Amino acid sequence: MARSERQAMDWSLVLASQDIATTILAFPESRTWGLEVSDADRARALDAIRRFRLENRAWEITRALPQGTELRFHLGAVSGVRYWP
Repeated sequence: MARSERQAMDWSLVLASQDIATTILAFPESRTWGLEVSDADRARALDAIRRFRLENRAWEITRALPQGTELRFHLGAVSGVRYWP
């Protein structure tokens, strides 16, 4: 299950790049999204998504600031900051 429509679309593009046919499914009652693939492609699809998530895990710490601002905050920027007394 994807947490957002954007995540489902990203995963769908990953699968398309691997020639795996997919359909994006919306589940409004739970506000989640999913992908439908054939049983024959299921293992390949899961592996492709797993590899995509591993390769792009650093991007998951990027968060948008509250609406109305053009700035973005990245937790990685704080990791390099050192406290100087």
